[in-house]
Amino acid sequence: MPKKFWKMMNKVKNSQQEKRTAELILYGDIGEDDWWDDITSKGFVADLATLGQVDELTIRINSGGGDVFTAQAIYNVLRHYNAHKIAIIDGLAASAATVIAMAADVIKQPKNALMMIHNPWTFAYGEEKDFAQTQALLAKVKNTIIDTYERKTSLSRDEISALMDETKWMNGEEAVALGFADELMEDVDMDVSAKGKTLVLNSISHDLSAVGGVPTQFKNKGDDSMTPEELLAKYPDVYNAVMNVGVEQERERIKNLEDIAIPGSEEFIVKAKFETGISADVAAIEILKNQRQKGTDTFKNMQKDAGALNAITNQAQGTPGNEPSIEDQAAQLLKNAGMYKEVK
Repeated sequence: MPKKFWKMMNKVKNSQQEKRTAELILYGDIGEDDWWDDITSKGFVADLATLGQVDELTIRINSGGGDVFTAQAIYNVLRHYNAHKIAIIDGLAASAATVIAMAADVIKQPKNALMMIHNPWTFAYGEEKDFAQTQALLAKVKNTIIDTYERKTSLSRDEISALMDETKWMNGEEAVALGFADELMEDVDMDVSAKGKTLVLNSISHDLSAVGGVPTQFKNKGDDSMTPEELLAKYPDVYNAVMNVGVEQERERIKNLEDIAIPGSEEFIVKAKFETGISADVAAIEILKNQRQKGTDTFKNMQKDAGALNAITNQAQGTPGNEPSIEDQAAQLLKNAGMYKEVK
């Protein structure tokens, strides 16, 4: 059974106005798990029908888009739904999600919410004629999207096409000015974070890699970076606390390196302390690698110093090819030094 990407809220009766209302929640990718097949379309229509006779349907959208054919189908269903429809852009209506929004009689967008329109795109492979067919299909899809926008806005087809070519991002004010939204709402509280080309709005992830990544309006913002001197001048307590933690961590790192030192590794340990800055666990593996490459008896001396390794070595000497791995030996070395941490 296809996973639903929508949610219908039970109708609420307004006792003062005798108005029967309901909500349709469209959060996340449109058609994220399955194409808009016969089962999915019937499921959406059936859920819509369960609302019964509704005077007003609020469509809440926070979506980075998805399958344009799914969006067009939902758009057509909603256009024919007998109720006054209000679309509210809760955070983002991008790509195919804007098509669904256009089915509303009234579109409301907060100042700090975003709407984005762009050209349809797809992957293609095959012969030259296959690419020509794909190009023709994309042109037809673009025209159907322009039809949808044209019904809502007062823009010409050429103007809409130019905005799509641009991959147009619009805040609330811009969307209203261009006719993609009807009413401007005040800013709403939004939990926003961005990583790479993924935008997270109010716990909903939007993969925007297909449209050039996260817009600058939603890039993570924080206090400007400061030099250590500036940090000391502005936040002396924080600076001192950070420095103290750093000093303690460095002391512990050096002590741990000294604990795993073996004959013949002195030069390597000195470099690890003061030049490379590597940790003791990394150093342990490197020491063992170096000993194997040298082919000397240094590793035997290490076995004598770390007596717990003798049993492992004796077993390995009995059968060629069964020598314990470097990782296992390094783990034992760390255990001997009291620095081994069991992790799952």
